[in-house]
Amino acid sequence: SELIDNVFEFSETMAREVMVSRKDMICLYLDYSVDDVLEVVEEYNHARYPICDGDKDNVVGLVHIRELFKDIQKNAFDLHKYRDNVLIVPESMSISVLFQQMRGKKVHMAVVADEYGGTAGLLTIEDIIEEIVGDIYDEHETVQKEIVKVNEGLFEIYGLTHVEDVADALALDIGEHEEDTIGGYIFGQLGRKPRNGDVVAIQNYDFKVTQTAGTRIVKIAAQRRPKQPDESAAS
Repeated sequence: SELIDNVFEFSETMAREVMVSRKDMICLYLDYSVDDVLEVVEEYNHARYPICDGDKDNVVGLVHIRELFKDIQKNAFDLHKYRDNVLIVPESMSISVLFQQMRGKKVHMAVVADEYGGTAGLLTIEDIIEEIVGDIYDEHETVQKEIVKVNEGLFEIYGLTHVEDVADALALDIGEHEEDTIGGYIFGQLGRKPRNGDVVAIQNYDFKVTQTAGTRIVKIAAQRRPKQPDESAAS
């Protein structure tokens, strides 16, 4: 099977074949303000970010978005506190060896160094696991980009669903917008970090946030409001 083949290839695959390349790395920098950090998080929605001092050749730490938001809420934001020993590995290291090292050191991310000592890329433990299980995660993500009709007038919508698909399914005229996904659109309407229970009215529907992950809206319930005889068309 494909899974068994992938396990056998696991020991032969090198870090450079799996890593996120340097140019695609999304980093936070020690001199970033809270606003700088929130802008990056809003755009990319990663769970963890490498922290760099000056440039990508100097990765000095790693932070989970959950810890960042705790600090921001406590007015204790300081990226310097996340400076730590970073696992640095050569491009030629087998990902099976790297996997054991990462598990042993209980780290989720490693910096892949090139032969000159610079940063070639970044690799997470999830990247390695995905090499074994293939497209399972991709299939899961695809399944979640959908609209589920719960009953008449009530829909469950995944945050990654395109705004136009939601507008078509619910017969809404959302108009011009910059966001691609309904989760991003509702985030923009709220103008702040979303919370479970937040409600945004879009014409004759109330969109209620039912699940979040950091700043990302994962799931929404769209409930059509009952028509009132004197209700105006716009809302």
